[in-house]
Amino acid sequence: MGLKIISGYLEPRKGFRNGGRVGLDLLSARLEDAEAARFLDRAVVGSGAYIRRPCVTAALRRVRVCVTDVKAPDTTDLNVDDELLPSNSAPRSLVVEWHTRHRLGGAVVPVLGGEIREISVLVIGETADPAVAAPGRIRPERPGGERAPSQVSGRRTRGERKR
Repeated sequence: MGLKIISGYLEPRKGFRNGGRVGLDLLSARLEDAEAARFLDRAVVGSGAYIRRPCVTAALRRVRVCVTDVKAPDTTDLNVDDELLPSNSAPRSLVVEWHTRHRLGGAVVPVLGGEIREISVLVIGETADPAVAAPGRIRPERPGGERAPSQVSGRRTRGERKR
C-alpha cells in the first residue's frame, strides 16, 4: 500500500470571497472548475487513487472581517465545509464550500467588508500504488547548526574513528 498526500491552499477569486464552491480532483490534485478559486502551493506526495476514505482538513487560513457592532443574538459566521464525493469508501473528489454570513434578527446576509482570502487543504490517505521511497538518512547537526564533515560527504575524514 502507498500513501498519498495533497496539500495547498485555495485562494478565492474576486467576486467569490464572500462565498463559493470548488471541486478538487483527488487523482490529479487539480481543481475541476477554477472559476471560484485558485489552488496554490500545491504539493503532492505519492500517486494513485485513494482506496479508502482519506483524512481531510479544510480550514480558514486568512480572512478579512470588518464587522461593526454585533450583539447577541446576532452573529457573524465564516464557514468552510468539505465533502468527499462519492461518499463511499473510495472518493474521487473533494468539494470545498465557503461563505460569510451575518445574521441580523431573522435575516441572513453576506458580511459586508468580510472576505475569505485563503483556505488550507490537506488530504492524506492510502492508495494501491506502492509506497513512496523514503528520503535519505537524516543527518544530525552539530551544536551551532553545522554538520560534521563526514555528515556532509558521507565519508569519514582523517582522525574520525570507525563506529
